[in-house]
This record gives sequence, structure tokens and C-alpha cells, in this order.
Amino acid sequence: MRSARYVSLLAVITALLLFPALAGADIDSGPYLLNVTATSVDVVYEGDDIDDPGFIEWGLSPGLGKVADATRRILFQEMFVTQLTGLLPGTTYYYRLTHEGVQTPIGSFITAVPPGETFSFVVMGDTRSGHLTHRDVVNAVITNGIPDLVFITGDLVADGEDKDQWQNFFDIEADLLRNSIFGPVFGNHESGDGLELSKYSMFIPIGDTYYYRYGNAIFIVVNTEKPHGVGSIQYNFLQSTLQDADSNPYINFKFVFFHKPGMTTSDSHSPDLGVLLAFFDLLEQYGVDAVYTGHNHLYEHGIVNGVHHIVSGGGGAGLSDFIDPYSPNGWAIVHREKINHFIEVIVEANRYTSTTYRTDLSVMDTYTSLPTMGGYPGPTPPDLLAGALACTSVASAAPAGVTPEGILNLLVILLPALAVLGRGRMKK
Repeated sequence: MRSARYVSLLAVITALLLFPALAGADIDSGPYLLNVTATSVDVVYEGDDIDDPGFIEWGLSPGLGKVADATRRILFQEMFVTQLTGLLPGTTYYYRLTHEGVQTPIGSFITAVPPGETFSFVVMGDTRSGHLTHRDVVNAVITNGIPDLVFITGDLVADGEDKDQWQNFFDIEADLLRNSIFGPVFGNHESGDGLELSKYSMFIPIGDTYYYRYGNAIFIVVNTEKPHGVGSIQYNFLQSTLQDADSNPYINFKFVFFHKPGMTTSDSHSPDLGVLLAFFDLLEQYGVDAVYTGHNHLYEHGIVNGVHHIVSGGGGAGLSDFIDPYSPNGWAIVHREKINHFIEVIVEANRYTSTTYRTDLSVMDTYTSLPTMGGYPGPTPPDLLAGALACTSVASAAPAGVTPEGILNLLVILLPALAVLGRGRMKK
């Protein structure tokens, strides 16, 4: 599908020249693409709560030809969604939004390709308030080639309660997310730092825990800001989704996304205990290929019991440091670098290739994996466990800044943690 994407990109560039966006338009954010399937996609944008809904022109060529009306979201009157349905699998479509007399440039997307067809996705994270760097990363992605999907590993904004920050995020991402399916991950900064509600659910109607099926892969996104120990809603969702994927002969690769990592050697944030004790078992039991997280603002690639754990938090926020030197105990470090970056993954019928680029498009890490090379059950690395437990002990001893959700999360993860420490982890 790479050649089709290049044709699509050429059409988009032409559209940008022919139909420039109007400054100060009534379209505050978007359009961007969510919830893709083989036959449908959601086009989302933000206007004003007093606006009439706009419409989407779409078709198999930049000439478009079909029209679908936008629908106002009930709880968020300034947000509009158009679901395009009856589409063909693995097909490039073009679309353009008209709202309050304003017409956007033409965008494009590819519906979920059939299993076995080649496609690509990009991962970056922790864009937050580093706007100039965020633009550099996005520009590097576009220069490298528009991917089919884009996942951001959380902390999209610095304060999830601030609508202006979300609008700025979508402004920076506009040329990319108008042409790639968006896969956002809920981070701790999406929660905000005050008493107002996060704007995440306003801008992201698919929720904070979901999955996409695309080609021969499944992409599972889980919100680790909610309780995520054994038996929690988040745990049960991940378990049931992985079970279904494991029994599907058309799924060769499983990719999972959290914000908080269970594997990290950063001195900024320690491994997350809930992810480490609860999720690692599931990731290994069901042969997950790679896990992408953020939270620490750097690039870090480690392998724990066959699962590639990749921390990608170099999307714009101030960079973090590493614990150095660091000698893994029971797992492997592949590459670590304190730098802004993005990851491109090319998925083919019988392999996927991951390449991590700096913003100058120099390569800093790459590997290729086959369908038989996913995770396998194994013991918890003792140094990661020690780091996570030490971090939890400090947090539980400090009353300041502890939220009710944080207390609940701590209770959910400490009970299985005590059980694990008492009996040791048994290989499955």
C-alpha cells in the first residue's frame, strides 16, 4: 500500500495549492480520522456550538463526488462527526470538509487493508507543550512519507482541561492527521491538573480504551491512568481482546499501547507497578509483539521475555535522563537515546520492520520480527520490580498530591503484587 499512499500524498499537496485553508476559520480543530474499519471511518472536527453542521464530500479520487452530512455530538455541541460507511477494504479515499462556508484542503485515508497486504504506522509520544519540537517531529514524519496510521503514546497536551492546548495540538498535527488514521493514548497530562473535566472525551469520541483491526495486525490501546491491576476493567479489556486476537488466524501481529511503561531505565519515572505485575503476564501469555509507551521523554527499546518494550516520549516535551550505567537483570536493552524522534513500522504478510528516526531522518534503531517471534511467559525482571516497588512505596508514603483514583489504583495493584511476591511468578 506504500505506492498508493504516495499517490495520495501527491493529491493532498495539489489540494493544498488549489484550496488553501482560510485563516481564522470557524473550524477550530480538524478534520481528523478515527475508528477505522475495512468499510468505515469517522471524520471528526470542532466548530462552534452555534454553528450548523457541515458536510463531507468524498470519493475514490480528488474529484470526490459523494456527500455525507456531519452530526453534532450531543454532549459536546461544538464537536461534529461524520461516519463514512459502505467503503471498500484497503482502498484510498479522498475527502474535504465544508463548514460555515469554509472549505478545508482535501485529505485522504486508506481503509483497513485485508490481512497480508502491506501497511505502515508511526508512533510518537509526549508532545505536550514543546510546540516547536512537536512541529519538527511532525514535519519529519511527513517528509519521510505519510503513514496509514499514527499513534501518540499519551500526554498529547500539557493540561487536558485546556481547550486551547488541544486546538494547538490539532493545528500542529493537521497535515498529518488529515491523511492518517489517529490512535491517541490517554496520558497523565490528559487528566489535567485542576478541578475541571478533561477535554479528552470531547475531542476523542472513541474513548480511552479501544482497539483497531488493520491488515494482519491488531492495535490495542489501554488507559493506564485508570486502575489497571488484575481484575480491573482495564485488565479485563486487555485480556479479552488479546484472547480474541489469539484465536483469530488472520492476526499475525499484536501491538499494544499504554502511556506508563513497565520497562524503563529512565531516572524520571520508574516502571509502573500495575503494568509490570498485571499486564506483563498477559503480554507474554498471548505473544504480544511490541508494546509502545511514553511518560519518559526519550527513546528506549528493551526486550522482556520476547516482547519488545519501546518507550517513545520524544515528541516535544523536555527530554528525560537515563539511569546510567544500567545492567539489565533478566532482560535486554537494545537501544537508548535521549533525543526527539518518531518510529515507523512497516507491516507485511510475514514480518514487520520497525525503524526509529531522529528528526533529521537519520536512523538510530531498527529491527525486523516474524509472526513466530512474539512474547513468551517468563519471570519478572527483578530490577524492574524493585524499581517499581520503591516508587510505589514513596508514593504511598506521601499524602500530598494523592488523588482518590490514585489511591484506588494503588489498592488494585498492591494486592496482586503481594501475592506475586509471596509465591513468585510461575511459568505458564
